Amino acid sequence: MEQILTKISSAVLIIFMSGCSTFFQPLSHSSNVLKVNSTELGNYWLVKSKTLDWSAFLRNNQKSSFAATFTINSDGQIEHLYLKKITGEFKPDEKMYEDFSKQTFIATYSNYRHQPVTVTMKIN
Repeated sequence: MEQILTKISSAVLIIFMSGCSTFFQPLSHSSNVLKVNSTELGNYWLVKSKTLDWSAFLRNNQKSSFAATFTINSDGQIEHLYLKKITGEFKPDEKMYEDFSKQTFIATYSNYRHQPVTVTMKIN
C-alpha cells in the first residue's frame, strides 16, 4: 500500500511541476501595441518628469486645440507622434516634434512586461 501511495505522490508531483512551468514565462517585451485612452495610460506608463509637457506645441499656438496620437514603446520612448489640428492656427514644426518626443516614461509596477501603448489626447 505504501508503494502505491509513493508512486501516486510521485506522479502527482511530476504533473504539478510540469503544469507550473507554464506559469513562469520569460520577462520579455511585448511587441503588440495596445490602444489605451488617456485615463488608462497611468495603468501602464508614468511620465518620468511627473507631468507630460505640451509647452513645445503651445508656445506659438496658444489659441489652438489639437489631438495628439503617439506610441510609447517598450523602452518608454515616444514614437509615431501624429498631431491633428482641431481649431486655431496650429502649425507645429520639426523642432516641436523633437522637443516633445524627448520626454520619457517609466513602466508601472503592473506593466512589468513594458507593454507598448498608443494613446490619443486632446489638447486645448
